Amino acid sequence: MSNSDKNQHGRSFQKSIKRFIANLNSPRKLCALELEKRLGYEGHDPQQFYIPYAITFADNTIWAVYSTTSMRDRFKSQLWDAYNVKQIDSQIECAYLVYPDSISEKERKAFEKRAESITDGSYYSSIDFIVSESEFQLLLEEKAMDSAGLSDGTQGDRRGRNFESGVVTTMEHEGNLTRLKVGSTSNEAGYSFTLFEKIVKALNIDASQIVSIDATNEIPPLPSGGPGKTDVVVRYQMANGSEIEQKISCKRTLKNKVSVNQYSASEIIRVLGIDASSDAAKAIRMYEECGSGSALRDKYGSSGLDFVRSSIETGLTRDNLYTLTEWVVSGYGADSPDINCADWILIRTDQGSKPTDRIYGIEEYVNMLLDEEPLQMGTPFDWTFASGQRGRSIQFKMRTAH
Repeated sequence: MSNSDKNQHGRSFQKSIKRFIANLNSPRKLCALELEKRLGYEGHDPQQFYIPYAITFADNTIWAVYSTTSMRDRFKSQLWDAYNVKQIDSQIECAYLVYPDSISEKERKAFEKRAESITDGSYYSSIDFIVSESEFQLLLEEKAMDSAGLSDGTQGDRRGRNFESGVVTTMEHEGNLTRLKVGSTSNEAGYSFTLFEKIVKALNIDASQIVSIDATNEIPPLPSGGPGKTDVVVRYQMANGSEIEQKISCKRTLKNKVSVNQYSASEIIRVLGIDASSDAAKAIRMYEECGSGSALRDKYGSSGLDFVRSSIETGLTRDNLYTLTEWVVSGYGADSPDINCADWILIRTDQGSKPTDRIYGIEEYVNMLLDEEPLQMGTPFDWTFASGQRGRSIQFKMRTAH
């Protein structure tokens, strides 16, 4: 890689980390980024040692962050800098070496091999961790939230918002489109390029014909005032003058199941299109009233619980279940404005420090859910109720691991 290519990568990563931290610091500042920090020993050159990206957290600890595109590129000098800055400043908790998601498989394996040797102690290193850009973002997010003392609920909300704003930043990063068009020969590392590539390729369009990409997570609310299913809208301007729109529902979770929404029994019955006097409709209302199987048994006895289960399981056809699942996942079927109904679902599962991203078309995803082993009531959902909503609505939870 030429010096100009290295400089381009440095500029690209600098833009990436600045954007990620800007998203992380909204609406409340959790950490501070200082670029090109210099340190030196007392009585010697005060600028001798270098930290490209110094991140200070709410607990006053600091991460020294270095970046590179190749395991062969400047690693020894980065080790030397990291060793000395940690000796000089006791607030430096650890040093990271971050590589872009878009590197070749050969380079990735070289990074992973060195990272493993550092972890198992066979290679002495003043750089504590070697991670990909997407892994680093996850680790940085968790550290920032933990050091700020955010509650579990607040952290969960932030993860979701950060994911949505991160998708917008990823899709609008011009370097990603350049990288996609040019391929691995491009000196543009991009920003969360692997995620960008998955989202674009899901559409099965000719990337060479994309002129520009705009994205937003500022979606109008439903007429009722609540949020719709669309979290991010991506618009592709094509060379022939047309525009392609991609409406995405974003789900991010640390668990194998995620809450998708809550609805009143009357709404569920209306969307299903079943007779309000049918056993299935009566059973849905009974479940809403009680909120759980144990509460149903307490009020109506075991026969009442059996009635609810059997009436819903036998009273809903595959077409009914498709209608219900499509509505729950995408919003279609509830007379919502088109902008609020998602055509794609993007799921991020955080497994340790390695996030896994998957994107599905709604029809594909609905059929996949229906083809899996049912959860409760013969449906692809767990039935429960949100806090304080017993007797007023039913909350559905769906699998995110498939």
